[in-house]
Amino acid sequence: MIGVSLKKKKEISLKKVEYYLDPSYVYLPIAGEDIVSITDKSVVKEGTLLGRKKNGLPILSPISGVVTWRQDEEILQIENNHEKKEYKEKNTSYTKEEFLSLIKEAGICGMGGAGFPTYLKYQNAKIHTLIVNAVECEPYITADFACIMENALFIIKTIASLMDILEIKESFIAIKAKEPLLKEKLITLTSTYPKVKVVEVPNLYPMGWEKSLVRYIKHTDYKKLPIEKGIVVSNISTIHAMGEALYKEKPLLERIVTFSGEKMKNPCNVHVKIGTKIKEILDYVEGVEENSDIIMGGPMMGKIVDLDHDVILPSTTSILALPKQNDQEEACIKCGKCTENCPSKIAPALIRENKNNPSALKRLNPNACIECGICSYICPSKIKVRDAVMEAKKERRKQ
Repeated sequence: MIGVSLKKKKEISLKKVEYYLDPSYVYLPIAGEDIVSITDKSVVKEGTLLGRKKNGLPILSPISGVVTWRQDEEILQIENNHEKKEYKEKNTSYTKEEFLSLIKEAGICGMGGAGFPTYLKYQNAKIHTLIVNAVECEPYITADFACIMENALFIIKTIASLMDILEIKESFIAIKAKEPLLKEKLITLTSTYPKVKVVEVPNLYPMGWEKSLVRYIKHTDYKKLPIEKGIVVSNISTIHAMGEALYKEKPLLERIVTFSGEKMKNPCNVHVKIGTKIKEILDYVEGVEENSDIIMGGPMMGKIVDLDHDVILPSTTSILALPKQNDQEEACIKCGKCTENCPSKIAPALIRENKNNPSALKRLNPNACIECGICSYICPSKIKVRDAVMEAKKERRKQ
């Protein structure tokens, strides 16, 4: 398998999960989305439909309260009135069509970082294998680990239900090798579910990439999507959210997020409402030290946080406070390490050199880049190769 070995640094945040589920306000970005008949100062309940995204998923209110439609900023602000909604477990059976409608209207999407609508993955008739991604291959991030440790049996029960509803023949929960606590817990609980198997994958990055998992577990490959081979890959936190919808009719309104890094004063995992300002949660966990970069996502693929505006999204896995990087870029030495270690088998340095050359970009195919960041990480000249390739992707799409 192509990949690099990274220091995990997971132990920093492995504590009891904190809860911050009653923020004063939530903020929902709505740029370009369709808003229903919600007017300024409307009073909404938790789970109220506020609009629809272009991908068909609903925009739902994470809390009960009063809406302020900040049209100039394209944001729906909801002031919390602290009315709580209870979700009780129900014994309900679903057809495939009912299930797809349920997870669509619950707003379920990929919670491992991509945010892709989950109902689109499962509407195909050819699914025979489900791979549940619990690899969490970037350093620091332990949100999925925390979700599993708190909800393992519920998650396994959900996997079994999905297999029944969708007539899936086999499923695999993929975890990293050398995770003894996770392995023991999952193997013990799956012992009564013979169609649900736990598989250890190499401790490499980016082992959590769908293609890497499919290659390692099923020894096959695909061109664009795993469904070409009858396979669906879902993040384990997404599976948990699907279970909440299946058994409690609870939409995706909250998630566990890792707050970690050497500059985080109180690293931990926090259960938070979607739409909560990141700055507000950072204050709750005692803030960060000086001279830190605050990043949304992992250190390999994340982006710098705008503390004035950025909020928790369904796809937000982590907020990291890391020492500021002041590395000076040097000239490329043509070592070829970025190409040698690229999981997508493209030539990042050449793409960087030709990012403004349309004919060369067509041949070099920057769109195959998965933005994993290995090229930047491994570069001895400290060049931000990934950023250049991402620019080339944008240029190629314009073409």
